[in-house]
Amino acid sequence: MNRKNGFTLVELLVVIAIIGVLIGLLLPAVQSAREAARRMRCSNNLKQIALACQAYTSYNMEAFPPATGMIKYNTAHSKSKEEGSYNHCFTVFILPYIDQQVLYDSIDFTLSAWDMYYQNPKPAALMTVIPMYYCPSYQREVLCTENINYKYGALWTYNGVGGVVYTSEERNAKQGEPYVIAPEVTAPNNYGNLPDNGMFSWQKAVKISMVTDGLSNTLLVSEYIQKDSTGTYSTQAGNVRPWVLGTNENRGMYAYKVIKYKINEPYDRIGDNVPFNHLPMGSDHVDGVNSAKADGSVAFLNQNMDVAVYKAMGTRNGGSPENGLGED
Repeated sequence: MNRKNGFTLVELLVVIAIIGVLIGLLLPAVQSAREAARRMRCSNNLKQIALACQAYTSYNMEAFPPATGMIKYNTAHSKSKEEGSYNHCFTVFILPYIDQQVLYDSIDFTLSAWDMYYQNPKPAALMTVIPMYYCPSYQREVLCTENINYKYGALWTYNGVGGVVYTSEERNAKQGEPYVIAPEVTAPNNYGNLPDNGMFSWQKAVKISMVTDGLSNTLLVSEYIQKDSTGTYSTQAGNVRPWVLGTNENRGMYAYKVIKYKINEPYDRIGDNVPFNHLPMGSDHVDGVNSAKADGSVAFLNQNMDVAVYKAMGTRNGGSPENGLGED
């Protein structure tokens, strides 16, 4: 009797098993390639933001955009005690330099950034997702519709770098170097002191001439996705804020963060009692963050880098030497 051609059940199962193993080997490589592409897009986002800040200096007396506007508002929802409170983030001021002039022109600056939440209908800018303002590896929604004034709107997953807060030990070690021990502005409600040694400062626009460490050695913008492990800020959007908001009424900074801890450090506001302004930079990439320097270049900073080097890069006037980190 002639034997029919075809696979036996055992042979078929072996082939299926082999295919499964091959797919299992292939998937990590595919995922790795996709993440590499996302990280490259993120790097390009930061580069465009940094170049927009550079372009801003050309039309504003060689000054980088201020972290927030410096208007003293007295509107129904923004009764400010000082200039800067409730103001717009610097990401608003660079809109004309990222081909968003129409969006910029639509913003009513007689009203604060916080007033946008209470307008009816809400302004287009508040709900406009700008792809350049968020990392493609961000694993959560970028349009937050939770009806809370500091959360509602299109988010951004980057933050300006607002210098460095030194520990008492670091301050003692730097005695005799007053140029790096800049005065710190106190923030109420335990939001965290704000130093005056970074590319973004409270109530100040930093001029190119003030960056004595050199633009290529000084961090300008970095990734920031911090979310608490438990409590009020553990749900979306955590401690990430809409890109239109610069600060609240108590110098809680949405425009920038101060470097005090390592990259991707799992510290949070509730469990570790870390002040909001000092929450660590972080990303959904593996092992680090993309960061743009003041000259427009971008580097990937490993989370295990020496903290002293990281802090040196975070100051504009710390006397730090060439850091040796290249571009992506």
